[in-house]
Amino acid sequence: MKGHTMAKSTVKPVSRLNSAEAAAKKQTVAERIDRNTAALEKLRAAVNIQVGDTVTVKTGRRSPNNPETDTYKEVPMQVLEIGVIDGKQLYKVQEGEGFTAKQHILDITKIVLNLPEDAGKLSEEQLLNRLESDRKYLIELEERHAAALEEENHALPYEAYARLGRADTARTVSATVVAKHTDASGVTKYAVIAEDELQLVNLNQLRNEAEAAEA
Repeated sequence: MKGHTMAKSTVKPVSRLNSAEAAAKKQTVAERIDRNTAALEKLRAAVNIQVGDTVTVKTGRRSPNNPETDTYKEVPMQVLEIGVIDGKQLYKVQEGEGFTAKQHILDITKIVLNLPEDAGKLSEEQLLNRLESDRKYLIELEERHAAALEEENHALPYEAYARLGRADTARTVSATVVAKHTDASGVTKYAVIAEDELQLVNLNQLRNEAEAAEA
């Protein structure tokens, strides 16, 4: 066994998920992306504000427990321009008319929206942030799924490293993986020869490369 040449792996750290777990998480995240994309499209369709429209703008500050300091009002204003700055859609609106007219620049959160019940409770910014985060996570899961498949489909025997012991005795040692078994619940155990003994380890104990020496 010791004369067996270790195949160079392209995957550095082994995935801590097995392939079935990674595939399930990928599906969950992909479904969430689909839901939030649909919600964003529905929200944008409902928020169809055009230049020249009159919108109701939230002004002042709410203070329901103290009427003297409650300055909240909803004021009609006309949309003069719509633009995007730093990825955020902004509206230039005009309050009043003539010489005393005032102009304001505000985002969608300051406008009273009459959204359909199925438009959801998240704002466009919240939906965009969640979509960006989930798309990055999906790419990570693709890599972890590929790593798990590579581990699980390795031709036996092969050389690797195994994380053994706990706490003060924890160490990463050279190991030869000689067999594997997946039970009915999808958990895979690996039989390895490490430190001249046959030992049973989990997937999360295997490594493709040696770790830095511990202090």
